[in-house]
Formats: sequence, structure tokens, C-alpha cells
Amino acid sequence: MWSLRSFFGDATALELDVLSEAKCRRYYAAMRERYAVDSHRNALAETKTFLRWCVRQRWIPTNYAEEIEGVGRRAKGKAQLTIDEARRWRKKALELARTETGAVAALCSLLLGLRASEIVGLCVRDVDDEGRILWVRESKTDAGRRRVEVPEELRGHLVRLAEWRAGDELILGRHWRDWPRLWVHEICDQAGVGPLRRPLGAVCSGSWTGEGRGRRRRREGGRFSASARWSGGIGPYT
Repeated sequence: MWSLRSFFGDATALELDVLSEAKCRRYYAAMRERYAVDSHRNALAETKTFLRWCVRQRWIPTNYAEEIEGVGRRAKGKAQLTIDEARRWRKKALELARTETGAVAALCSLLLGLRASEIVGLCVRDVDDEGRILWVRESKTDAGRRRVEVPEELRGHLVRLAEWRAGDELILGRHWRDWPRLWVHEICDQAGVGPLRRPLGAVCSGSWTGEGRGRRRRREGGRFSASARWSGGIGPYT
């Protein structure tokens, strides 16, 4: 919905009967002045999909955005910390985790390889075997539902947060899925590391290593185990 609203100039109502290819081109030109290449090209793609659906509904005779080509090169690569910066980030995150649940969430991204949406969906009952195992039940796909081994440095924090609480409670509290990502940047700021330093209101995501999240998880005996490798190639942008 954000993409459509941004493409059509945040209009409160879209009048399809007066829409035209020329108008769509003007909308896209205006959006290119306000947003980064990835943002406006993604919005254009979603607009094309929306207008195709409108054609199938017979609300418009043709897809007015179909012939509009995206402009600009998409960003490639991800901003990453150096090995020394990653160590400083980890040290600061473990320090903050004693009092800040947001730091625990950020560590779940680094040490367990969890997506931001998986982190905010963790319940108390997902912490199993005295904190040694974490069950990931809220995932984008069926294949994503798995059990993950918890490293000792994170285990105590999860056990502490789960203690004396009902099994169906969210262990980190109720948060929007961008919350762990914001804490990644907050820790970068407090640790004084870059190039990931941004205001707390910035949005990033939970992918951590240049290898990719999928390759960091390895199967052992039919179950998933998160890689303990944490240093080098760290960068929470996707």
C-alpha cells in the first residue's frame, strides 16, 4: 500500500476513469525526485501489478504503466562492519542486553540468524531445554519453522526474560517487526562503529553476513543449528 500511495502522490482517492499513461509518467517522474532508485523502481513494479489487476476487473481498458521503464541502477552490495567493528558491536550488545530487551533482539539476529519478523514473534514457550533450544514457529515459510541451538552467551538472557511468564506471552514484548533492526543501529551508535551508524528512527533489516542467512544455517542430524561464526562481513541491510 505504501508503494501505491507514494507512486500516486499520496492521493486519498485514485480516480481510475481519468487515469492515463501520461499521468502515470508524471507520477513516476515526481516520485524519482523524492525517493531512492530501489524505492521508486519497486513502487513502479507494484503499480504495474495493481493496474493489471484493475484491467482484469474491467475498471480500466489497459495498463497505463506497462510501458514505463524503471530509471536508475539499483543499489548493489550491503554496508558492512569490519571484523574489529563487529567485535565492538557484539561487546556493546552483550553489555546492553543485561537491561535492554532490544539488545537481546539484535543479538538474536546476529547469533541465531533470525529474521526480524521471527524475532518479534518469539513466545516464552519457544525457549526450551533450559534455554539451550529456541523453537522458531513464526516464519515466512513452512521450511523456516525450525529449532535453533542457542549459544551460551545468549541463553541466560532468554531464560531470564522467559522466567515466571505464561507460555503464550511474547518473550520480547509486543513490537513492530522493524524494532530489532532499529536496535542494530542503536548499538552501532553506542559502540561508535560505522558505516551502519544511523538515527534510531532509521530502518534496516536483520540479515547479517555477506554469506547470506541461508548459508549460515547448516543442517546437523536433521535439525537446524545456527552458525556460531559472528565476526566479519556484518551488515544489517537487505
